[in-house]
This record gives sequence, C-alpha cells and structure tokens, in this order.
Amino acid sequence: MSVAATSCLAALAANLPSAAPEAFRLLPLGSFRAVDGRPEKLDAWVLTADDAQKIAADLAALNRDLPIDYEHQILEAKRNGQPAPAAGWIQRVGVRAEGDAPGLWAEEVVWTERARQMIAAGEYRYISPVFRFDPKTGRITALLMAALTNHPGLDGLTDLQPLTEDTPMPDSIAALREALGNPDPAIDPAAAAVEALKAKDAEIARLKKEVEAVQAAAVPMSEHAKLQAELAALSARVEADERARLIEAGLADGRILPAQKDYWSQQPIAALKAWLEVAQPVAALTGQQSGEVAPNANKTAALSAEAEHLCRIAGWTPEVFRG
Repeated sequence: MSVAATSCLAALAANLPSAAPEAFRLLPLGSFRAVDGRPEKLDAWVLTADDAQKIAADLAALNRDLPIDYEHQILEAKRNGQPAPAAGWIQRVGVRAEGDAPGLWAEEVVWTERARQMIAAGEYRYISPVFRFDPKTGRITALLMAALTNHPGLDGLTDLQPLTEDTPMPDSIAALREALGNPDPAIDPAAAAVEALKAKDAEIARLKKEVEAVQAAAVPMSEHAKLQAELAALSARVEADERARLIEAGLADGRILPAQKDYWSQQPIAALKAWLEVAQPVAALTGQQSGEVAPNANKTAALSAEAEHLCRIAGWTPEVFRG
C-alpha cells in the first residue's frame, strides 16, 4: 500500500467567515489527481461508494478520533524534531453519494480554539487528507489523518458547500435569530431584522412625542430660577427676624453685651443659639450692683466669678466684657 497526502478542501472559511466548519468533504467519489501530477505511474486515484462505506465503517470501529494537524507535521516530526500539535479531531466520517459534493465527509469535527481562530481569520483555508491506496489500481483503502494547509493539491476540488440542513448555521446568523427571539425558521432572518428595526423606530418615535409633551407642560427654567430666588429671600428674612429676636433676648438678660451686638449679628445663627444656651444672665450688668445704690463711676468694679467665667469661654478681655 502507498500513502498520499493532498489538500482536497478549498476555502474552509470562505462561506463561514465567523466559524470553523464542523463538517467538510475529505475525498471525492470517482477518479481524481493532484495538481502536481500524482499519483505517479497511475491514471488516477479512485474512491468508489463501496470503498468509501468500508473506510467509514473501519473508522467507526476504531476507539479513537482522527487527528487534524498543521502542515502534516505528524508526518514530518521524526525528520524535523518539531512538535506536532493537533488543530482538531475528526470524530466521525460519513459517505454522501448525492448532491453537488459526493464523497467521504468529516461530519463531526472538534477544533482547538487556536485553529478555530486561525480559520475564522482566514489564516488557514484548506484541508489535506492523508490516505492509503493500492499502488496497482489507485483505489483508496484507508483514511489516516488530515492537515490544515494553504497549498491545496487538488485545486478547486471541494469548496465548502452553502448552508444546508446538514451544515451548521454560522454564528452571526444564529446570533441574529436569537436576538430576534428565534422566529420561524422559514422566515428570512434579514427580513425579520428589518421588521424588528421598523418596530423599534416606531417605539422611539412614540417615546419622543411623550418626552416633548412632558417638556411642554413643565415649568420653564426661568420660572424655576425666579422661584428659587424668592425662596432664598424668604429664608433670609426669616433668619434675620430670628437673629434679631435672639440678640434682643440676650441683651435683655445680660447674656449679650451691647458692645457684642455687632459681633453676634455677623455670626451664623447656629453659633448664636449655641452661645445663648450656655451663657448665664448677669444681673450686675442689667441693674445696680448693690441694692439701689449705683456703682461708683470713678472706680473700676471687679468682675464676679461668673463674669470671669464668661470671659474665658468667649476669649474676651475684662475691658471688652465691661463694655
């Protein structure tokens, strides 16, 4: 028996630009030759339907998958000493005798993530099968493996077929159907998308009218500014009245001295309230110091212990406190 490796699947990604195919033709039924003139000393390689069925049955009996490598590195590894990583695995093959691409097909292919990305990016486009054949008759007797390549030996043999019920749906089409809620498969997804866009446009137009109606009924920004100004003025008047009331109360019972009135008129009202809560009324500052006898105007009266305490709290000198 002889072994041949020849690229026989053109444009893996030509019709499926977003996904690596899970099914593709490996060998055609009938007679075929490679573009480099192989097989030597024979008219052609030959794959009959019966031989294809036997090959498929033999592979099904194996307890392993067929490897797909890069550029036949499995065959070259002993010579060049380089690794031979898998690009994918053929889990099942089948025979398709009808249609535009009869032959032996890889029908369940699992790709590595690296190979899937390379195929989707167009870095690899063709498959090259490795098979045994009878050197006397050219009849193919076994399928051994396959490889990704960019130099097909069987030019134009098997471009990937357009989508049918037997081939997987491209990711982009599947995603579109899912986004549209998985409409009836008989409906063209592009037409369904157009109808969905029209419905969205109508919804956007309706919402726009509602927004415009709300805006028309809303208070203008100039009116908002006027209301805010009036509210601020009212708050200022209320605070001024409250401040005046508190200062007058403090002056009346000695918690605020006349000399301190301007100071407390400029402080935050919260600070004023806090002071009035801790300050103690000073009777000596609102009436006479001893019964009905007025203090000697020519003498400096000493501050009481209570007055000195207030000076320390406020940080004033005795002269300021006396006013």
